[in-house]
Amino acid sequence: MIISKTPFRISFFGGGTDYPVWYREHSGSVLSTTINKYCYISTRYLPPFFDYKYRIRYRRREETQTLEEIRHPAVRECLKFLNIKDGIEMVHTSDLPALSGIGSSSSFTVGFLNSLYALTGRMISKRQLALDAIHIEQDIIKENVGSQDQTAAAFGGFNRIDFGGEEEVQVHPITISKEKLDLLQDHLLMFFTGFSRIASNIAAEQIRQTPDKAAELKAMTEILEAAIEVLNAGQERLFEFGKLLHETWKIKKELTNLISNSEIDAIYEAGIEAGAIGGKLCGAGGGGFMVFFAPPEAHARIKERLKNLLYVPFRFETSGSQILFSDPQEPFPEPMPGLFMKNKNLLISRAIKDSIEAKEDSLENNQFLPTIEKIADEMTNALRNGKRVFFCGNGGSAADAQHLAAELSGKFYLDREPLPAQALHTNTSFLTAVANDYSYEEVFARAVKGEGKEGDVLVGISTSGNSANVVRALEAANNLKMITVGLTGKGGGKMKNLCQYLIEVSSSDTPRIQESHILIGHIICEIVEKEIFDNSLPITN
Repeated sequence: MIISKTPFRISFFGGGTDYPVWYREHSGSVLSTTINKYCYISTRYLPPFFDYKYRIRYRRREETQTLEEIRHPAVRECLKFLNIKDGIEMVHTSDLPALSGIGSSSSFTVGFLNSLYALTGRMISKRQLALDAIHIEQDIIKENVGSQDQTAAAFGGFNRIDFGGEEEVQVHPITISKEKLDLLQDHLLMFFTGFSRIASNIAAEQIRQTPDKAAELKAMTEILEAAIEVLNAGQERLFEFGKLLHETWKIKKELTNLISNSEIDAIYEAGIEAGAIGGKLCGAGGGGFMVFFAPPEAHARIKERLKNLLYVPFRFETSGSQILFSDPQEPFPEPMPGLFMKNKNLLISRAIKDSIEAKEDSLENNQFLPTIEKIADEMTNALRNGKRVFFCGNGGSAADAQHLAAELSGKFYLDREPLPAQALHTNTSFLTAVANDYSYEEVFARAVKGEGKEGDVLVGISTSGNSANVVRALEAANNLKMITVGLTGKGGGKMKNLCQYLIEVSSSDTPRIQESHILIGHIICEIVEKEIFDNSLPITN
């Protein structure tokens, strides 16, 4: 078994100039430090006593037979990059949450690569470790990431990192006295804003706008040079470091409107009003951790002003990614074909775990819960105004449509009056006549045209999002100014552009999608029933 320990980082100046689209033409530089918050990765060859070859545990648990089935892109591509064919178990834990602006994704990639090199008996330099991680994230996975996070995680320390030229990456340690370094750290505070974000989405927009932001990026490089000058000067000028952070934060917000928002701006202003000289949001922006520079005597006021946020103490660290524990082992032989196929318990367990993971994956979409709530509200308002709710789908989705219509027209939890809800496939004479005389694609659309009215609700259910008759029904409903709702699998298919409200279950496995659909439908029915008939009850059973 191998256990690696890899630090997270805080970038002070130059963020944005570390994207290849910029530095390969203009060069770039960042001033950053790694901190004493880490991700830990344990890796070993997996014994061949299971019905899977790879067991991957992070915030989810994956158990797969092949590399291609592994959903975590960094795990999958690191294993392929190092040409590891043997079964692997990987377990990840972390001091700080992912998607929070402290380079966690790249720290993971660096740490996992480091552990795999050690597992296979190979030694690697910090520089090569950083370059390999950059290559995997930028060239193989095609993530919208820069090159500073991988470099900082591999090397560790308080550094100026230059990008561009033949060497691509150069690391220059900041060599100031311990007294000044301690004083700098004593001026810093970090708070978790309480919300995470997908950095790649924000970075994609920043990369897209890079050609039009040359002035801002050059100004950020000039501020970095000024920060180096402050660090080289006497301690009496250290407060200027905070002022420069303030200036770089103002410029950073100009790179794209996705970097900040009203909530983030309010947090920053509160910190400044409480005594901070400057600060910035860590990483690409949009959420995560915010760092302030403030005199130590102002820290108590700032903590009190931001008491609704989580304060996270930290110090600089210098080790970079390292191997904490190494107990080399030989790979296990391949198991006999079919050895575990008779163990039905393993199949049952895996199906249950996959169902749970499909729901957990969906929860990571920050629009998932608000969309369910909006659908329930729209349905409630429609029913209160004498409108009707229609459901349509095929096969298992038809069963879901009929099931959910019955929950509304019959009862869910409460003994109450029926609600006007209908599944469009239940009249078999109509269904077969329209399919015979027109086409099967028209069966739901014709029912909608015959019975639907403006303000009614149509819920189309399709795991692919492409069922032709459901698509046609949604088109008809939109023409009638009905409220259109879609339940689909990953991607949304053609229904994505036809529904006012769409819920995509983050899975491509039909049974797992259908299990999520009925759960979502039950939640909506429960909310609607209690809103209409007894809103004094909590929305739980």
